Amino acid sequence: MIDDADLDAFQATLTALLVRRLPAAAMAHALATDPAFAAHRAWVMAFDPAALDVSAMLAARWVSRAED
Repeated sequence: MIDDADLDAFQATLTALLVRRLPAAAMAHALATDPAFAAHRAWVMAFDPAALDVSAMLAARWVSRAED
């Protein structure tokens, strides 16, 4: 079971990855190798690349609106 601190760290790392708007292959590489995702590696490796791309676009919009 994941505790709140671990979940917060996971979410922050995933959000930071999405905001970078990397190509799908680079996002997949980060999910496969970044130690921050180690505890959830099997789950994050199952993420659909298209869903990651859509999530990245959404995260970028959130950031741009927060900066306005």
